[in-house]
Amino acid sequence: MQTHLNARTARRAHTLASALAPLLKGVSRVALVALLALPMLACEREGAVLAEAQYQAALVGDWQGNVEGDSESISFQADGRFSSEVLPTGFISTTLDQGATSTVRGAWMLQGNVITLNIDQASGAPPVNLATTSTIVSFNENKLVVKSDTGQTSTFIRSR
Repeated sequence: MQTHLNARTARRAHTLASALAPLLKGVSRVALVALLALPMLACEREGAVLAEAQYQAALVGDWQGNVEGDSESISFQADGRFSSEVLPTGFISTTLDQGATSTVRGAWMLQGNVITLNIDQASGAPPVNLATTSTIVSFNENKLVVKSDTGQTSTFIRSR
């Protein structure tokens, strides 16, 4: 399917470039096709936008996030468990205001577009038996954007 999508994207970009070519005589056709294809390719990597009914199944897997410029990974298991590598300014650390710098584990629950993380284990840090919630702002097959209960927005990309 990916090959089909890439070919379709290239055809769309080529058609658009052909239509714009008379207007942009000084711009190389190849450069124009490449420029127009970039945003379409980025959308394909993110995957289709998911409906709320798909969130539960789609959340399962490994995600890599960027939280205030720092990297964080989180893995959601189908059995309702999660584990996260937390950095000093990572999502869980800043949300819980604990400054944790280790791995935390616990249970996750999804109600509508709200994810709740209940932490029951932490290595090298005290935030055990704490909970945090985040609201899903947007969810594509491979990209998840959440807003924490403290108002911080974070983006996660599916890593597997």
